[in-house]
Amino acid sequence: MGDIRLLVLDLDGTVVGKSNEILPETLETIRTAQAQGIAVAIATGRMYQSALRFHQAIASSLPLITYQGA
Repeated sequence: MGDIRLLVLDLDGTVVGKSNEILPETLETIRTAQAQGIAVAIATGRMYQSALRFHQAIASSLPLITYQGA
């Protein structure tokens, strides 16, 4: 298998827990991946406005995938 170039993450129950926040250690892991050249994107069933703050928190330059991918 080749190098990992893209990491696509769901929010609810994956990156975001019951607190509706990204845990600091999770954010640190995401930033470590980005520092290693891995692009990180979010794909969620949430509406755009609900997901935007998480997209901004990870400083992704990729499109934000929302509405179950619609």
